[in-house]
Amino acid sequence: MKKHYGVRVGIVVLVFLLAVPATNAREKSLMVTAGGIGGSWFIAGAAFNEVWEKSIPDLKTSLVPGGGNSNPIRVNKGEADVGFTYSTMAIAAMKGVEPYKEILSNLRGLGNLQMKQYLVIAALRSTGLTSFEDVVKKKYPLKICPGTRGLGGELTFRQAMAEYGISYQDLQKWGGKIYFASWNESVSQIQDGHANALTSQTVLANPFMVELCTSRDMKFLALTPEVADSMVKKFGFTKEVLPKDSYKGMDSEYLTVADSVVLLCKKDLSEEMAYLLAKHLSENQKKWADTHVMFKDFVPQDVGKFPEQIPLHPGAAKYFKEKGYMK
Repeated sequence: MKKHYGVRVGIVVLVFLLAVPATNAREKSLMVTAGGIGGSWFIAGAAFNEVWEKSIPDLKTSLVPGGGNSNPIRVNKGEADVGFTYSTMAIAAMKGVEPYKEILSNLRGLGNLQMKQYLVIAALRSTGLTSFEDVVKKKYPLKICPGTRGLGGELTFRQAMAEYGISYQDLQKWGGKIYFASWNESVSQIQDGHANALTSQTVLANPFMVELCTSRDMKFLALTPEVADSMVKKFGFTKEVLPKDSYKGMDSEYLTVADSVVLLCKKDLSEEMAYLLAKHLSENQKKWADTHVMFKDFVPQDVGKFPEQIPLHPGAAKYFKEKGYMK
């Protein structure tokens, strides 16, 4: 009797275990949402996915275009597992402040990429513009390409315009146009004579900017010190001066603002997956350096360094603690 009872209990326990999903089992697929196709985030995302697929058994990755503004929303909803964004955007998402309408509580920090991205505004030299203040004073009909909607840099450009007291509506009222398009399409718009300016928040030596500046004579429109200082105070950017000749056509030092790039993941990503992603992100410094100059400042010991407002995923934190990168 006892023997039969034990068998029945064992069967019940086995059925129960089979019926309950393994909530912390490592994922077999990973979706990463990056930036616009042809941009620096898409290049970085492709490199990350290549290494993760090769290094993590049975993992299949996918990469989709996105933006610094929209990526936290997609990850928070579980529509993507990992997303690129800016530190300032991640903090805004955690607080539920502009551009977000609510606190995005399903986000965790995965890795600090230590990539500075600079707001650049470039117009055809034939426009005669010498600074962005010129656009405002002359009410110039700027026909500008700010990338696709939802990009973090597009929001940064709108914030910069607001500091000058203008908006897209003013540009359109003066006879200008706004072309929301991918970066490759944006470059074509200028090359074909439909647009006369482009703005992006980007790393240096970004391929589409290099192509634009090589094929057309561009003038970079700097911010005023007052506008840069105000954006630092209000939004947490850093004030930066790009050296002359950072791009062809940048014929003097260029005053602007910059932000740093981080990877966020969803809170319920398994601990094992977050650990492995952080590990292989940190341990492939040479691969990243060979991929693009945007990784020139990347060091593994700083991958786990996040602003205090952004909590790390426990799996990533476990790896950084094991390596002695954090307490």
